[in-house]
Amino acid sequence: MKKFVFLVPCFISIICLSLFLFLFLGPSNPNANYNQNSQTGSDSSDNQTPDSSVVFYQIIFSNNEDYIVSLSKSSAMLGETIYIKIEIINNEKCIKEVFANDIKCKEIEHSNYNYYFNMPNENVTLNIKTENVNGEIEENKILWDENNTNSLIKSNENDTSILKFNFLYPEEITSIQKQISIISTNQECIPNTAIYDISLIFLSNGLVSGITFKINLLLINNGTTTILINVLTTNSFLLSNEFNLNVQEESLEQNNEIKIKLNFLSIKEYPIFLNIYNLKNSEYLNYEIFNNEYLLSMNIETGCSLIFDIYYIENGILNTLHIDDTTNDFYSITNNEITIYQNNIIISLNVYNEK
Repeated sequence: MKKFVFLVPCFISIICLSLFLFLFLGPSNPNANYNQNSQTGSDSSDNQTPDSSVVFYQIIFSNNEDYIVSLSKSSAMLGETIYIKIEIINNEKCIKEVFANDIKCKEIEHSNYNYYFNMPNENVTLNIKTENVNGEIEENKILWDENNTNSLIKSNENDTSILKFNFLYPEEITSIQKQISIISTNQECIPNTAIYDISLIFLSNGLVSGITFKINLLLINNGTTTILINVLTTNSFLLSNEFNLNVQEESLEQNNEIKIKLNFLSIKEYPIFLNIYNLKNSEYLNYEIFNNEYLLSMNIETGCSLIFDIYYIENGILNTLHIDDTTNDFYSITNNEITIYQNNIIISLNVYNEK
């Protein structure tokens, strides 16, 4: 009995001591887990980008009478995969290529999507090029300006030639560097380094009606090349066409040549008399014309001015003919006086009865 009485206090003391140690020190395993979880949480927090710094880039596209576009996302972060569905609604058209800015989208076989691309670190405009199902060539959307020439003359001086191209429909161009490329297929004939100073021709509404660029005639060589012009527009058209250029060595007979095409409109009587006076060298030329179209080739110096006196005689009365005033990169006309800014060009003029 005495032993039992003695053991009871000891047993109670042991229990109290154990409770004290348990409450004071706490369990060892949860404490270890807590430290580990705390470190992991810290790492996770450091690796995550705050919401305020996440950049979402927009994806811009437009539908038209040939197709309807739908996307898996309308905005995305860098590196995200964007899936595109392009549904053709014009049975005469099919998709040729799809670009996200200058990135060519890849085709996929999927029940909901048929193209995809990975998001770059910038806004993206989808540019969708279609072609006719029957293989016919679509109407050109870049036109060679009628004042251009297909022949260039190599120069031993740092001379330039200006070429101009017109869009069939006005386009929205925001970046020459990103949206326009001009390439020569024969680098020995016309290297890309000879092509420079690309400029846009703006309309009053801010759209672009065409482009001009210069070719350094000192850097070109004999031969033939094809000029490829690609215009990646913001309304889903990839414009492309080919233009051939011939390059010849400098020739005194050809170096100052221009061609003038006269189109006589609303003229009642023939012949038509054309007198040309060169203000620079006082040369005086006379022509008698019997058709409503006439092509005139002349050798003149850049910067000279020609006065055109055009008339016909009806019932003994002299009727003066008129050329519309105009100014462009190649020449200017004011009151039938033409000032030439560039040689080796074609000038097409409409001639009317005096207004």
